Amino acid sequence: MLRELLLDKGLKNEDMKQFLKEKSHKNEIFRGRYEKYDKLPIKSTEPFQCFYLLELLSLLSQKTIIKIDQRINELRNYVMHNKNIILHKNYNEANLIYDFQSFEKVFNLVMLFKEYFKKLENAQNNN
Repeated sequence: MLRELLLDKGLKNEDMKQFLKEKSHKNEIFRGRYEKYDKLPIKSTEPFQCFYLLELLSLLSQKTIIKIDQRINELRNYVMHNKNIILHKNYNEANLIYDFQSFEKVFNLVMLFKEYFKKLENAQNNN
């Protein structure tokens, strides 16, 4: 949906590359990513398929298309990289004894995702 919105606004891979180039002067992470993408044949890839979620969110925000809380990226990383998203209080105890704070954090991130997903749908429907 993020990629579709960027395309609907007339943006292309080259716009992302330019955005990363501009950011690379101030930020080490963006510098590394720009250098990586600068070597890739981006014109031959599907639009916005080779970029990270955080980069897509940043471009949407910079172009004032829609501002999405970047904690959405944190939820994505939890889902993609963590085996146990919600921590156990004590791994030696029963499997269902969870740490409430970690549950609450994940729950709040999911609710945040739900909120911004609706905003994204609305933004896309208004094109």
